[in-house]
Amino acid sequence: RRVSGRYCPFEPAPRSTIAVAYSADGKTLASTHGDHTVKLIECATGRMVRTLEGHGRTPWVVRFHPTNSDVLASGSLDNTVIVWDRASGAMTARWDFGKSIASLAFFPGSDILCVTSGHRLYAWKYKKYKFREQVNPDGSAVSAQDAIKVLLRTTRSLRAVHFHPTGAPMILTAEVRDMDADALGPAYTKDVEGGYDQEAGVYCARDDVVETARSRLETELELGTATSGRRRSLNAQGDAMWRDRANAPANVENAPEATRKYVHEMLGLGNRRYATYSMTQMMGRITSAPMRAAHEERNDEGDDARGARRLQPEARAGGMPQQMPQQTAPIVAAASASTMASPDLPCIVKLKLWEFETQLDEDGEIELKPLEELPFVLPQTVLCSEMGAHFSPCGRYIATCQACKPPVPRQDLRFICELRVYSLDSQNFGQVLSARAIKAAQCLTSIQFSPTSAHVLLAYGRRHAALEILMPHGDSFSQVHTILEVFCTEDMRLVRIIPSVEDEVNAACFHPIPGQGIAYGTKEGRLRVLLHDSSPKRAEKRLLADAAGDDSPLTVSRRDSHAMDIDE
Repeated sequence: RRVSGRYCPFEPAPRSTIAVAYSADGKTLASTHGDHTVKLIECATGRMVRTLEGHGRTPWVVRFHPTNSDVLASGSLDNTVIVWDRASGAMTARWDFGKSIASLAFFPGSDILCVTSGHRLYAWKYKKYKFREQVNPDGSAVSAQDAIKVLLRTTRSLRAVHFHPTGAPMILTAEVRDMDADALGPAYTKDVEGGYDQEAGVYCARDDVVETARSRLETELELGTATSGRRRSLNAQGDAMWRDRANAPANVENAPEATRKYVHEMLGLGNRRYATYSMTQMMGRITSAPMRAAHEERNDEGDDARGARRLQPEARAGGMPQQMPQQTAPIVAAASASTMASPDLPCIVKLKLWEFETQLDEDGEIELKPLEELPFVLPQTVLCSEMGAHFSPCGRYIATCQACKPPVPRQDLRFICELRVYSLDSQNFGQVLSARAIKAAQCLTSIQFSPTSAHVLLAYGRRHAALEILMPHGDSFSQVHTILEVFCTEDMRLVRIIPSVEDEVNAACFHPIPGQGIAYGTKEGRLRVLLHDSSPKRAEKRLLADAAGDDSPLTVSRRDSHAMDIDE
């Protein structure tokens, strides 16, 4: 499996890319940037066709109308929302809401745009009341109370608003709050042999789902019993690496040849299938207790069960095991120190799913009533931007990241985070259908469903030790980090990892048409589109073009290509 990608050419290059969104017809990709502009990209060619200017500060969000792709809106830190015409690039409406704009959502059934600004959720009739300066037919000034209705007032800032994609009378909001570790709910994923398994911990509402999916995958990939054999081999190598972890080289690429060979053999990197394991995975996942490496040295010294697995005295004192080459420098100090440090607290919101009603105004037009019916609340949701929670396009699910208590109480691990898929079907409304423990939740910037609702995309906006990946490159190693992960909605199986050397993703989303790829924007101002490339000949040609320095159809390089292989 291969992924090809290209960066959209921007001249001049903007400082950052904040938000991205596709039009419903799939023809246009919009992005917002630190130069206060909104840029429109033609999906067929990847070329920028228009730059929309009008904001005084950075636009924080951009959204297309769900049924009219010629209408889009952007909300900015300058407190304004602007509605644009895609074809001409003209500003058709503009309103100042008094506080920074965090999220936008078009109401599919009317010309209403919902806006989160400060502690309020507004409904703006953007076609009828286009500008504050406009006047009524009788010559009187337009009343702000007529133009924008307050649907919801909160005590803390609102960070997101989303309408149900199929037109059901549901609206999702996210209100900022502080984490209450004592009030966290229990995790759905399990504890594995005393160490929390952030890589393999998976929960499914039906036990048969995982086994069915696994057998289907093994049949498709012709894995069979060879998979368990490889796992046993990796476990043996991992146990040895765990014993020697205090002496593994931090900078493998510049380590002596004997050390590089030793680490290469120890990690089993002769098989490129396993070249995508991060430092945490190298030290932990392939052992019997996957997260032991990240948390072992913070455990209680009196815990005999874990004490037996700690570093030997000579290792803590800097001694070298006999099997490790003597010229090896002490290592993982750099990598594991950051991994074992107390994690940053993620951004927490109270996610609420409301049922709303509509009514006709004095002109016979539809308007929304203030929100009152509240059937569903998720009080400890991890969400740093409006793209951190998502309705599935089929309308049956919500995907979020939830902070929760570990399965087994531990002093060194007060909370964990799980990617969860909740049901919106009437027969099991609010039930968790599947869940998976995730790493570096504090770095999450986007959670988005695929257009078929079969997969969930996660994007990471910061480099973190838990996301680091060592990849073999000839006789040495190069270090990259995970920026995107794709999971199967049904059983939370990891189906794709996208690594990068430089990118840090502010926002990412799927193209609305299945098979048309993923777009993401980076802190450095770049906008990239990734596509699945199933043609070996085309992939080879693009790799040759990449080697020749042609970056217009930029593809995954030879060095990066192995990271696209999928590990079961």
